Amino acid sequence: MKEKEKDIFEQTTKFNTGIKLYMFQTGSIKTKLKHIKMNQGEEPYEIPVPWFLIKHPEGDVIIDGGMPIEAALDKHKHWGDVIEAYDPVMKVSEWCRDMVKTVNTNPEDVKYVIQTHLHLDHSGAIGHFPNATHITQKLEYDYAYNPDWFSQPAYVKADFDKPNIRWKFLQGRKTDFYDVYGDGVMKIIFTPGHTPGHQSVLVNLPKTGHMLFTGDACYTGDHNPVTARILQHGDILSLNAFPMISGYYTALERTLFVGEVDEKSLGYWRSNIEAHELGISLIQPGKSCSEITKELNRFFIDKNLLQYRSFGYGHSFGVLSHYYGREAGLELREDIDTELKPGMVVSMEPMITIPSDQEGAGGYREHDILVIKENGAENITKYPYGPDFNIIK
Repeated sequence: MKEKEKDIFEQTTKFNTGIKLYMFQTGSIKTKLKHIKMNQGEEPYEIPVPWFLIKHPEGDVIIDGGMPIEAALDKHKHWGDVIEAYDPVMKVSEWCRDMVKTVNTNPEDVKYVIQTHLHLDHSGAIGHFPNATHITQKLEYDYAYNPDWFSQPAYVKADFDKPNIRWKFLQGRKTDFYDVYGDGVMKIIFTPGHTPGHQSVLVNLPKTGHMLFTGDACYTGDHNPVTARILQHGDILSLNAFPMISGYYTALERTLFVGEVDEKSLGYWRSNIEAHELGISLIQPGKSCSEITKELNRFFIDKNLLQYRSFGYGHSFGVLSHYYGREAGLELREDIDTELKPGMVVSMEPMITIPSDQEGAGGYREHDILVIKENGAENITKYPYGPDFNIIK
């Protein structure tokens, strides 16, 4: 592993100091909070649309290109009904082909356009830089021409289906960490999830060092608070993965401890694991959401922990929608009497939160996804949980 890391993260001293990174913005997209963060309301929410230019001695490189010029000229014609949920606000002067000139790059100087993916708010550079080769994943290119119904509005075929475009197709894991110039300055990493062929770009700058440009693989900072605090023995952590895989939302959560766990915390952790395992055993066809919830409540009452319960015990998962695959009628809550049936996909995710003024303070949560079958349920989350595995040493 050390050799692989050494290969990925070369020392910056070998690089040309003339390499520079520029960030631009092609306006913004106005939407509502519920379209970005699951079930979080009708409040207005505005998304900046950035893109990046890297000056390199062998030819300049664009990462994405922001929104296309058509979004500024006639957004209704180009994006259609999409603007009812995602309304682009862009000036003609913000188009990437014109903006590069403000830092003394001519369109002819651009040698590569790297597409993290081919969604309509990332496609502004395609076909507008005459000497550029466009780098994308073959999987992303093929999917853009034939997307699932729930992803179709995000792809505008006119943005990428153009004549005389030079494409370089990468092949997922087989070409992972593809080095654009062979000098360690830009490496492309396959990061599927937001789209099947999404990729990110690891950039190494002479003074700053490494920066990872994740496109839309990580487009809000809610789960990434900035802190300079160094992890300490005894810290409680949460592993939280919430990807979209080919349009289907899924999730994984695990409680972790650093180095060691005190007896009080261990007791809370094990109690929540017992609740988790009980809940998994209750996920069966014919059971109602309220019935499962009441049995879990009784468990926490017996442990004198019900007052620390957070959220519900689980909910449905499915394809991309306004509620990210989550249906109001399929929540594991006391007031929902929906009966579980074969084909449904639900989570089991009990959580208790101990106040900061008590021993064992912190949040304890395990989260698995289950598919209801004719005679039971299949747990499709394979990552282990509990103190035997998740104490980091």
